[in-house]
Amino acid sequence: VTCWRGCSAGSASGSERAGDDVDARIATWIDEMRRFNPRAHLVGPGLLGRLEEDAGLMEEILDPVRERELADIGSGGGLAAAVAKVLHPDMRVICVDRSERKCIFLRHAAMKAGIRDLEILRADLLGPEALRFGAAMARAFSPLSTLETVCQRVLPDGGRLYYIFTGDAPVLGERFLLEDVSSAGGPGHTLSLATFRRILP
Repeated sequence: VTCWRGCSAGSASGSERAGDDVDARIATWIDEMRRFNPRAHLVGPGLLGRLEEDAGLMEEILDPVRERELADIGSGGGLAAAVAKVLHPDMRVICVDRSERKCIFLRHAAMKAGIRDLEILRADLLGPEALRFGAAMARAFSPLSTLETVCQRVLPDGGRLYYIFTGDAPVLGERFLLEDVSSAGGPGHTLSLATFRRILP
């Protein structure tokens, strides 16, 4: 059974999850994503209709993540970061995006949803400023061809990348060891998490 804190033990999981099962803060975040999506272009139309289901699946795959600091790189609508912060309130979670419009939305959504201490950082991770994070998370990173370069820049040796995906996991080079792949969902829709660790060449 997949349950957000506070939902009943008999709640459905996977595609049977109802909006009532979602933590109130995440439900508010999703409402704001739908309200602002026409202007901020946060997610595509396919994902927009299943945000509640995705939030439930993210809870399952992100629950085992244990990091002191986690940067959601190319955060976009920030749903994964919001879920991670609700699951792990003591973990430092940073939304990182180069779009000013998306960062404005992320600050608004965090305030509206009451998700405290969720940090928002506007930055170009391929720009001249050197940034480092203990661990990173991404979903639908664009352009995907730059993901490995970005992770080499922002992750220390031994730092982990948690990549959320449907379909095939991204392929990274020899400096990244694929440690684990976990999945949640069913035949209709599955969300997976690939865990990579940066290693010395």
